[in-house]
Amino acid sequence: MAAKQIASRMLRPKVFLLKAGSILRDESGEVLDARSSVTLIISGKRKIIVDTGQEGEAAQIKKALARLQLSPEDVDCVVNTHSHPDHCGNNHLGCGGLGRRRRLQIQMRLQLR
Repeated sequence: MAAKQIASRMLRPKVFLLKAGSILRDESGEVLDARSSVTLIISGKRKIIVDTGQEGEAAQIKKALARLQLSPEDVDCVVNTHSHPDHCGNNHLGCGGLGRRRRLQIQMRLQLR
């Protein structure tokens, strides 16, 4: 295998679904409940959580991290795709666990045209 291919494989980030998202609608299509997914990206030594779910889902997220032999204290960065409550309700878990170390949040606003 060529050196570039080996290097490419070593640099690929690993992605883990910590909590699946869901949406519940009534018969007319009205949204009754929406919950974002929570995703962990490990790139090199960096651990990034994309969206942190709804408030009250912290135990589920902690269990998912523990299955990967990680804790909230191991998370370096939290990225919120937007600021709805189901996407940022557990931001306090990330970035050094409860925000004790540095905390970096990036809120991205995507405009679809």
